[in-house]
Amino acid sequence: QVLGDVERATECVLRGSLAGGRLIGFHLDDERRLVGAVIHGQAADVAVELEELLRRGVVIDDPTRLLDGNLRPADAVVA
Repeated sequence: QVLGDVERATECVLRGSLAGGRLIGFHLDDERRLVGAVIHGQAADVAVELEELLRRGVVIDDPTRLLDGNLRPADAVVA
């Protein structure tokens, strides 16, 4: 599932893998603003959470936090 506008992204941070059955690709622009996401094998509430983050136009201070599979997307964007 593709959310937002991944075409505007200049950076993509991948959490998980297609081979592993679960993936979130966080797509960031030059200002590290979350502009899109690609998800696979995630619960519906993760898509809803990501859509809200996209609407808010959150800026990611520390993109390495996006890699932490123990954090929900909303928790990963807060440094």
